[in-house]
Amino acid sequence: MKGRVTVGATVILLLGAVIAWAGPLELYMGAGPSLATLGAINNGVIGAFNVVLNDLNNTPSATGEVSPLGTLGTSIAYQAGERFWLSNWFALGGGVDFTHMGASTSGSYTSSGGTETSNINVSFGCSSIGFVVGGRFMFLDAGIQLSADVGFGYYLVAFDSDITFEVPSDYPPLSITPTQGKGSYHGSSYGIQGGLILGFPITQGLGLEICVGYRSLVPAAMTDAQGQSLDLDGDGLPEPIDLSGINVRIDLSLKMGLPF
Repeated sequence: MKGRVTVGATVILLLGAVIAWAGPLELYMGAGPSLATLGAINNGVIGAFNVVLNDLNNTPSATGEVSPLGTLGTSIAYQAGERFWLSNWFALGGGVDFTHMGASTSGSYTSSGGTETSNINVSFGCSSIGFVVGGRFMFLDAGIQLSADVGFGYYLVAFDSDITFEVPSDYPPLSITPTQGKGSYHGSSYGIQGGLILGFPITQGLGLEICVGYRSLVPAAMTDAQGQSLDLDGDGLPEPIDLSGINVRIDLSLKMGLPF
C-alpha cells in the first residue's frame, strides 16, 4: 500500500510540473474493438465445458440442446483523457480506459422417459478499468499526423461467474467439477500499452484519430471476498486472467490553449 501511495504522489507531482510548463491542452475520448487473450479461460474452462455440451447434444438418452459457450476476449474498449503538449512533438498526460466482455449459454436436457430435467446455465463476465499515464511522440505533421503512444497504468479487474451445470444421471462422471453458483472475483495489476496513431485534423483544434495499439496486462491473482481463488473448472488450479491483446480505437480530440 505504501508503494502505491508513493507512486500516486509521484504521478501527481509530475502532472503538476507538466501543467506548469505545458503548452496546449488536448482532451480526447474514443472507443473501438479490443481483443484480449484469456487463453486459460477460453482453451481450458470454456473448452472443457463445450466438450461436455457437444457430447450431451448428441446423447440419444436425453433430448434437448444447449449451444456451446462463445469465447471471451472480444469487447468494445472506451478511453478518455487529456494531454499537455510540452512542444509541437511531445506531450504528457493521463486517461482512463474501460473494457467489458461476456459469454453465456443456457438450456436443459430431459431424460428419454421424461422423469428427469437437467438445467444448464453458464455466464461469464470480465471487466477492467485502468488509470494510465504516458507520453505521445509525433513523428509527422503534414496534413495528416503520425504519432506513437507509450503508457503505464494501474488496472482493476473483475470477473463474475454464474454456473448451473447439471447433467443427466446416466451420463458418465465429468472430468471437471464446475464451481456451481455465483462468484465475483477481483484483482489488480500494473500494465503497459503502446500504439501508433494516424491523425486527421478536421478544424482548428479538432481532430479525428485512428489508434492501433497493444496492451500487456496479467493480474497476479483473482480472489473473491472470502479469499478463494478463481477456479471455474474445479481442478484446484487458479485460472489466470490474461487481458493482453490488440485494440483499435477511433478518437475525437480537442486541443485548446491554457489560460495561464
